[in-house]
Amino acid sequence: MVAHGVPGWGDRRISVPGAGSVEDAITGPIGALRDVRAEAVPIWEAVGVVGADNGEVDTGGVGAIRLTPSGSGTLLKVSARPGARRSAILGPHGDSLRVAVRSAPEKGRANAELESLLAAAFGIPRSAASVVRGSTSRTKSVLLGGLAVGTARERLNALLGGA
Repeated sequence: MVAHGVPGWGDRRISVPGAGSVEDAITGPIGALRDVRAEAVPIWEAVGVVGADNGEVDTGGVGAIRLTPSGSGTLLKVSARPGARRSAILGPHGDSLRVAVRSAPEKGRANAELESLLAAAFGIPRSAASVVRGSTSRTKSVLLGGLAVGTARERLNALLGGA
């Protein structure tokens, strides 16, 4: 079998020894190909994420979002998306909470909007939410002041509907 006209290859030819057609080239001497997508397993199911609360393996969703106890509240790992069309909490993103904010990442405007959005979502005063790590990065740690880890997890579950 010889294939002609492969985009970007010009006049080059591809030949597969012992194959009479494209179908034979795919299933021929190698054997029938199987649909590997049907057997694919999401990485969080294959690996698992250890929950911060009880040490059990969590396979993704709200339970995989990292909430760490701090002296004055709870640290929440956030994956920020500045400059979005609308501000919203998008859901889990690995072990962090994905949050989109409209403000551009200039002069701390996106961080201020992120703090306001999270404070309103978790039902705490605006001054109780603050970015403590990653102020110039998309991955941030936000302190939710005065909020215990268990309470933060409950509010996160209610906010995302147990996603």
